[in-house]
Amino acid sequence: MTTIAAGASATVTLAQGSTLKTTGTGVAVFGPGSHANQQVGLQGANTLGPYGRDRVIYITATTQIDYTDSLATGPIIVSSSAPSNSDGKPDGTIYIQTA
Repeated sequence: MTTIAAGASATVTLAQGSTLKTTGTGVAVFGPGSHANQQVGLQGANTLGPYGRDRVIYITATTQIDYTDSLATGPIIVSSSAPSNSDGKPDGTIYIQTA
């Protein structure tokens, strides 16, 4: 567990497929990418992620924030009922869902 003091900031790089669990109050701002500058208010216990690629998250703490990051785990379910093309053969789409 890592701690960010009240009034301080930190930059966290969250690896693809990982989650960031925080406790405390503050604001998380996403860095470069499709969610750039998106803000998430943090209050109490929060979980950010998992995301399909690495994310840079800037955290500013109003109160002390404790955080941990870890690889999301859980069974992976692959559907066997993928859509078919007009010839009746699968179109190559693979659906993956984590439970």
